[in-house]
Parts: sequence; C-alpha cells; structure tokens
Amino acid sequence: MSRFAKGRSGNPGGRPRGRTTINAAALRRAVATYAAPHATELIQRAVEQALTGDAVALAAVLGLLGDFAGEAKTAKLAG
Repeated sequence: MSRFAKGRSGNPGGRPRGRTTINAAALRRAVATYAAPHATELIQRAVEQALTGDAVALAAVLGLLGDFAGEAKTAKLAG
C-alpha cells in the first residue's frame, strides 16, 4: 500500500520558484575565494588546453573573453 494516492505527488506545491537546495551565492563566494590566488595559472592552463583542441576549455576561454569584452565596453561607455 502506497503512502500517496495513485497519480498524486507527495509534494503537490513543489519547491518554491527561485529557491535552490544549496546556497548558490555562498558556494560562488567560496569558490572565488579559493580560486582567486590561482587565477592567472588557471586561465593560463585553460588557454593552453583550448589551444590543444579541448572544446570545454575553449568554451570557458571564449566565455571569459566575452565577459572581459563586455566589461571593457561598459567601462568605455562610463568613462
């Protein structure tokens, strides 16, 4: 015998929108704090891997370049 009626969810309201199971902001801060001292080496290694054909590394490097270009454009508009 099941605890719930057939076809009925055990949590009909579901998880509230926007709520995550982990504190994403705290996780990002922790990762940034740990990675910050190693940023130059991490970026250098990602570029090296991208140049050898690693598609994931290439996507990451292109994402960083896009972020950098966006920040430079914003700074130019503000200044």
